[in-house]
Amino acid sequence: MKKIDLGQTIGILANVGVIAGIVFLAVEIHQNNEALAVQARSGREDLFRQALERRFDSPTMVSAIVKLQRGDALSEEEALLVDWENHSVFIDWMLIYMQVHDGLLDEETIPVSLWRDAFSGMYPRMADSWSAHKQTYRPEFVQWMEENIVNR
Repeated sequence: MKKIDLGQTIGILANVGVIAGIVFLAVEIHQNNEALAVQARSGREDLFRQALERRFDSPTMVSAIVKLQRGDALSEEEALLVDWENHSVFIDWMLIYMQVHDGLLDEETIPVSLWRDAFSGMYPRMADSWSAHKQTYRPEFVQWMEENIVNR
């Protein structure tokens, strides 16, 4: 039977320590990724709530929506308000899309049918606002929107 000298013993223990450190690091990274995903989902849900609050907490915005639904003309101020609200919604959507693009959320978390409904009439004048502002959004988001929401 061979004797293991002190140097070999220290080397083996060091290697075991390195392997244990790598395993610990992998567990920590996994936990951090899970925490980021939970935070991203929570942020997405907050964006939805904030969009609804913005739209309906403003009496002027509610009045503009009612006018559009009746087919009445908007004042310049109301038209600007609707346009900027739609622009805010697109920015919210872009933030959600970018979280998916960056791997923080699964693609299924994008409510495509809801966004299509909003774009095609549930939110007034979305197509006009999209045309006016799409050059200000990230190119990959614009391409995704055109393929999945706008041209569907």
